[in-house]
Amino acid sequence: MFDGTGRQADARVLQTSKTAMTVDVGLITASPPELSKELTLAVAMPRTHRQGYLIEKCTELGVTAVWPVLAERAVAKPRKDALQRWTRRAIEAAKQSHRASVPTIAHPRPLAEILATGSQFDAVALAHREPPTMALGEFMDDHSQARSILVLVGPEGGWSPAEIRASADSNATRVTLAANVLRTETTAVAVCAVVASWCCRPCADKTAL
Repeated sequence: MFDGTGRQADARVLQTSKTAMTVDVGLITASPPELSKELTLAVAMPRTHRQGYLIEKCTELGVTAVWPVLAERAVAKPRKDALQRWTRRAIEAAKQSHRASVPTIAHPRPLAEILATGSQFDAVALAHREPPTMALGEFMDDHSQARSILVLVGPEGGWSPAEIRASADSNATRVTLAANVLRTETTAVAVCAVVASWCCRPCADKTAL
């Protein structure tokens, strides 16, 4: 059993019914974070039928929080029950991947509000294909001591010129993941995969870099 905040315990089922279950809970322990860095993903959510995939895979890869962004070129309009659906999908993914903590899913917010929180993070990156950019792996190497990272992923139509200027004014580093045009959910999952892979590298390897 786990509580979604990092605590877990072995338990023995004693009794079940259609509406309830009685269990004998053993020793409760605190699990360490899945990643050595806290990764917050601010993303312009794709169309409804692809949102669940994004939440599920990013949860499996250890994301700390997902902040939906109301970007200028976003085509998806969040439904009233969106937050509930996203949270439920995150819980299911945490169970499937044996993860003791469930990422925080926030209400959709404009980009300006999210950029205003940049000072809360040790490093901020904006996923963007147009130069000047650096590879996300290189960004991770440059911020090896960062404990908290915010990565912003835009809609498939890309960030608007005004949004790019706003991110530059907020000192967000522009990063890229591939030469090809990626769907939003592909970019989001790729970001989490790169960060998770970097956090799993041996300390000696990081020192060598």
